[in-house]
Amino acid sequence: MSSQLLDEFRSRYYRFQATVDTCLVQESDPTVVQRLADDLAEFRRLLGENSNIFSGEEFGMINHNLSLMIQDVLCHYNAVYDRSHMGR
Repeated sequence: MSSQLLDEFRSRYYRFQATVDTCLVQESDPTVVQRLADDLAEFRRLLGENSNIFSGEEFGMINHNLSLMIQDVLCHYNAVYDRSHMGR
């Protein structure tokens, strides 16, 4: 069971990584970008609740990278939001 859960966490992590990479280079709707940030935060919370299935090193790396992804997405959100409200 924990092997399947570990594989699922890894799979979702890599999908999030690809989604963030795409989001940061495309013009996106601010609501979609905010939802991505929320989804990343929820995934990070779930990761923390299941930290015992990871090696300490792997957990630390994924947790740190998720933190950076959330920060990047929120910065992108601010930029997209500002552009969408220019001239109002």
